[in-house]
Amino acid sequence: MEKTNINKFKINDFASEIINKPRDIPHKNNIPQEVLFTSWMFYILAFGLFAEGVLAVFIAPSFLGSFYNPSTRRTEPIFGFLTNYILFVGIISILLAPLAFLAGRGLKKGKKWAKIIAVVFSSLTMISSLFLLIQGKFKSLFTLIIGACIIYLLSKKKTREFFSK
Repeated sequence: MEKTNINKFKINDFASEIINKPRDIPHKNNIPQEVLFTSWMFYILAFGLFAEGVLAVFIAPSFLGSFYNPSTRRTEPIFGFLTNYILFVGIISILLAPLAFLAGRGLKKGKKWAKIIAVVFSSLTMISSLFLLIQGKFKSLFTLIIGACIIYLLSKKKTREFFSK
Protein backbone atom coordinates (compact mmCIF):
# COMPACT_ATOMS: atom_id res chain seq x y z
CA MET A 1 0.00 0.00 0.00
CA GLU A 2 1.39 3.32 -1.02
CA LYS A 3 1.24 6.31 1.27
CA THR A 4 -0.06 9.41 -0.39
CA ASN A 5 0.90 12.79 0.75
CA ILE A 6 -2.11 14.93 1.47
CA ASN A 7 -0.10 18.04 0.58
CA LYS A 8 0.84 16.61 -2.82
CA PHE A 9 -2.45 17.72 -4.35
CA LYS A 10 -2.09 21.20 -2.92
CA ILE A 11 1.46 21.55 -4.17
CA ASN A 12 0.61 20.29 -7.64
CA ASP A 13 -2.47 22.49 -7.79
CA PHE A 14 -0.46 25.53 -6.70
CA ALA A 15 2.31 24.75 -9.18
CA SER A 16 -0.11 24.31 -12.06
CA GLU A 17 -1.78 27.58 -11.17
CA ILE A 18 1.56 29.37 -11.31
CA ILE A 19 2.61 27.68 -14.54
CA ASN A 20 -0.66 28.15 -16.39
CA LYS A 21 -1.44 31.65 -15.17
CA PRO A 22 -0.13 34.40 -17.43
CA ARG A 23 2.32 36.47 -15.49
CA ASP A 24 2.52 40.21 -15.45
CA ILE A 25 6.18 40.92 -15.85
CA PRO A 26 6.98 44.45 -14.79
CA HIS A 27 8.80 46.30 -17.53
CA LYS A 28 11.99 47.93 -16.48
CA ASN A 29 12.02 51.61 -17.22
CA ASN A 30 14.25 52.51 -20.10
CA ILE A 31 16.67 54.63 -18.14
CA PRO A 32 19.28 56.20 -20.43
CA GLN A 33 22.86 55.22 -19.72
CA GLU A 34 23.75 58.88 -19.24
CA VAL A 35 21.27 59.16 -16.37
CA LEU A 36 22.55 55.97 -14.76
CA PHE A 37 26.13 57.22 -14.98
CA THR A 38 25.17 60.58 -13.47
CA SER A 39 23.17 58.86 -10.76
CA TRP A 40 26.15 56.72 -9.76
CA MET A 41 28.38 59.78 -9.77
CA PHE A 42 26.04 61.38 -7.25
CA TYR A 43 26.08 58.26 -5.08
CA ILE A 44 29.88 58.47 -5.07
CA LEU A 45 29.67 62.20 -4.33
CA ALA A 46 27.35 61.55 -1.39
CA PHE A 47 29.72 58.97 0.06
CA GLY A 48 32.69 61.29 -0.43
CA LEU A 49 30.94 64.27 1.18
CA PHE A 50 29.89 62.20 4.17
CA ALA A 51 33.38 60.72 4.63
CA GLU A 52 34.99 64.14 4.25
CA GLY A 53 32.58 65.65 6.77
CA VAL A 54 33.09 62.95 9.39
CA LEU A 55 36.85 63.13 8.94
CA ALA A 56 36.85 66.92 9.25
CA VAL A 57 34.70 66.85 12.39
CA PHE A 58 37.06 64.37 14.03
CA ILE A 59 40.26 66.12 12.89
CA ALA A 60 39.24 69.69 13.75
CA PRO A 61 39.70 69.30 17.53
CA SER A 62 43.32 68.26 16.98
CA PHE A 63 44.07 71.86 15.95
CA LEU A 64 43.03 73.20 19.35
CA GLY A 65 46.58 73.64 20.62
CA SER A 66 47.71 76.79 22.38
CA PHE A 67 50.94 78.60 23.09
CA TYR A 68 52.14 81.23 25.51
CA ASN A 69 52.62 84.60 23.80
CA PRO A 70 55.24 86.54 25.81
CA SER A 71 54.34 89.89 24.21
CA THR A 72 50.71 89.74 25.37
CA ARG A 73 51.46 87.47 28.37
CA ARG A 74 48.52 85.24 27.46
CA THR A 75 47.91 81.74 26.22
CA GLU A 76 46.56 82.00 22.69
CA PRO A 77 45.12 79.35 20.37
CA ILE A 78 47.44 78.23 17.60
CA PHE A 79 44.86 77.58 14.90
CA GLY A 80 41.63 78.99 16.33
CA PHE A 81 40.17 80.16 13.03
CA LEU A 82 41.36 77.08 11.17
CA THR A 83 39.69 74.78 13.70
CA ASN A 84 36.37 76.55 13.31
CA TYR A 85 36.69 76.57 9.52
CA ILE A 86 37.41 72.83 9.32
CA LEU A 87 34.54 72.09 11.67
CA PHE A 88 32.19 74.28 9.60
CA VAL A 89 33.22 72.60 6.33
CA GLY A 90 32.74 69.18 7.92
CA ILE A 91 29.24 69.96 9.12
CA ILE A 92 28.24 71.42 5.75
CA SER A 93 29.61 68.33 3.99
CA ILE A 94 27.64 66.02 6.27
CA LEU A 95 24.48 68.03 5.60
CA LEU A 96 24.99 67.99 1.81
CA ALA A 97 25.66 64.24 1.60
CA PRO A 98 21.98 63.16 1.95
CA LEU A 99 21.00 65.77 -0.64
CA ALA A 100 23.50 64.31 -3.12
CA PHE A 101 22.27 60.78 -2.37
CA LEU A 102 18.64 61.79 -2.88
CA ALA A 103 19.59 63.53 -6.12
CA GLY A 104 21.19 60.31 -7.35
CA ARG A 105 18.05 58.36 -6.51
CA GLY A 106 15.80 60.99 -8.04
CA LEU A 107 17.81 60.96 -11.26
CA LYS A 108 17.17 57.25 -11.70
CA LYS A 109 13.45 57.82 -11.20
CA GLY A 110 13.35 60.71 -13.68
CA LYS A 111 12.53 63.46 -11.17
CA LYS A 112 12.97 67.00 -12.46
CA TRP A 113 14.04 68.34 -9.05
CA ALA A 114 16.92 65.85 -9.04
CA LYS A 115 18.10 67.09 -12.42
CA ILE A 116 18.03 70.67 -11.13
CA ILE A 117 20.05 69.69 -8.05
CA ALA A 118 22.53 67.80 -10.24
CA VAL A 119 23.02 70.79 -12.53
CA VAL A 120 23.45 73.16 -9.56
CA PHE A 121 25.96 70.84 -7.86
CA SER A 122 27.89 70.45 -11.11
CA SER A 123 27.86 74.19 -11.81
CA LEU A 124 29.16 74.99 -8.33
CA THR A 125 31.83 72.32 -8.73
CA MET A 126 32.91 73.83 -12.03
CA ILE A 127 33.07 77.35 -10.57
CA SER A 128 35.16 76.24 -7.59
CA SER A 129 37.42 74.22 -9.91
CA LEU A 130 37.99 77.29 -12.08
CA PHE A 131 39.02 79.32 -9.03
CA LEU A 132 41.41 76.55 -7.99
CA LEU A 133 42.84 76.39 -11.51
CA ILE A 134 43.48 80.13 -11.41
CA GLN A 135 45.41 79.57 -8.17
CA GLY A 136 47.56 76.99 -9.96
CA LYS A 137 46.06 73.82 -8.52
CA PHE A 138 45.87 71.71 -11.66
CA LYS A 139 44.37 68.70 -9.87
CA SER A 140 41.04 70.53 -9.97
CA LEU A 141 41.02 70.09 -13.75
CA PHE A 142 39.65 66.58 -13.13
CA THR A 143 36.65 67.88 -11.16
CA LEU A 144 36.09 70.58 -13.78
CA ILE A 145 35.88 67.90 -16.49
CA ILE A 146 33.50 65.75 -14.41
CA GLY A 147 31.20 68.73 -13.76
CA ALA A 148 31.17 69.63 -17.45
CA CYS A 149 30.46 66.00 -18.42
CA ILE A 150 27.52 65.78 -16.02
CA ILE A 151 25.98 68.97 -17.38
CA TYR A 152 26.55 67.76 -20.94
CA LEU A 153 25.00 64.34 -20.23
CA LEU A 154 21.96 65.88 -18.57
CA SER A 155 21.41 68.25 -21.49
CA LYS A 156 21.37 65.56 -24.22
CA LYS A 157 18.11 65.04 -26.10
CA LYS A 158 17.54 61.48 -24.85
CA THR A 159 18.06 62.61 -21.26
CA ARG A 160 15.76 65.62 -21.63
CA GLU A 161 13.05 63.32 -22.99
CA PHE A 162 13.50 60.98 -20.01
CA PHE A 163 12.92 63.83 -17.55
CA SER A 164 9.97 65.26 -19.48
CA LYS A 165 7.86 62.11 -18.99
